Amino acid sequence: MPAPRINLSVSTAGSASPDLVWQRYLRTELWSSWSPQIRRVDPDGARLTLGLTGVVHGPAGIGARFVVTGLDPASRSWSWQVRPVLGTRLGVPFTLDLDHTVDASAGQGTRTTLTISAALPAAGAVIGYLPWARLALRRLVRP
Repeated sequence: MPAPRINLSVSTAGSASPDLVWQRYLRTELWSSWSPQIRRVDPDGARLTLGLTGVVHGPAGIGARFVVTGLDPASRSWSWQVRPVLGTRLGVPFTLDLDHTVDASAGQGTRTTLTISAALPAAGAVIGYLPWARLALRRLVRP
């Protein structure tokens, strides 16, 4: 029987166009411009593609290895699995599954949603990450 999981979502809307928001996701070099917890990204390619791997570097030596597990440009959605690491080698004993969507909001602008899923022992990490995620999404949907 699989371990129990926690699933939490955060969503926000802003006046940036869905195409602009989607481009901000697709171009990994832009991630640190709207996500304050990302200092830099070292991907194995310049654009978001299915199977893309790399490392996202955050503050205080905290980072995350990742692999893009889903990508649907037609629906402007993508998923990745993230494994936090301390320093460059010490992995933590859990992974997070993150699902992103970009939708035209009622009227003008964009609504973007992030859903995070993880095994229950990672609940503290997920809950602690939500304020950062909310801030990043607000910046993502700004013009």
